[in-house]
Amino acid sequence: ARTLRTIASNCIQARIKALKKNESVPLDILSHILRAAARDELPDFESLVDDFITFYLGGVETTASTLLFAVIQVHQHPDVLERLLSEVEEVLGKKDVITAEDLDKLKYTEQVIEETMRMPGIRGGVTRDCPVGGVTLSGHHIPGGTMIHTHTGAMCKMSQYFKDPYTFNPSRFDPTNKRPSPNVYFPFGIGHRSCIAKHFAMVILN
Repeated sequence: ARTLRTIASNCIQARIKALKKNESVPLDILSHILRAAARDELPDFESLVDDFITFYLGGVETTASTLLFAVIQVHQHPDVLERLLSEVEEVLGKKDVITAEDLDKLKYTEQVIEETMRMPGIRGGVTRDCPVGGVTLSGHHIPGGTMIHTHTGAMCKMSQYFKDPYTFNPSRFDPTNKRPSPNVYFPFGIGHRSCIAKHFAMVILN
């Protein structure tokens, strides 16, 4: 954690210096935050570091990890690769610019991404605090304030929820098949605290 904060601090300080010198900088979210902060009241530096780390871990590292696992799975399954390339060639061809309409047509690509998020368990799970007063589950009382961790990766390997759970099969997410219960498969979390960038993440992944 200390190393990550050091890297974040160095990146932010370097970007602030570049902006002050009117140097060319990437048009990324960090530049937008710093420009907005310069116009309004500048938040304290530690808050900027916190935001930087949140955006990195939540919007960059997880997406990159998912793509890495997708590449591994696809190359281990030639039939999936062939179908995936065929769809990309049919929908995109040699286009230089990809539109939202094009992404909507990449149905099998999205199925591959969904199955990738199910298979290796990119997310370890979801952690929540038990509400005041506690709760009783399956005859076991859990006191209020207890931290409860739901292991999503384990649930996605249960045969009662997924047929042949250890088989990489993107077609299980075909629209013609019954979608897994949101209480079992929720790579972006569930409920009011689900990932606010889940739709953006799927666009990037596709």
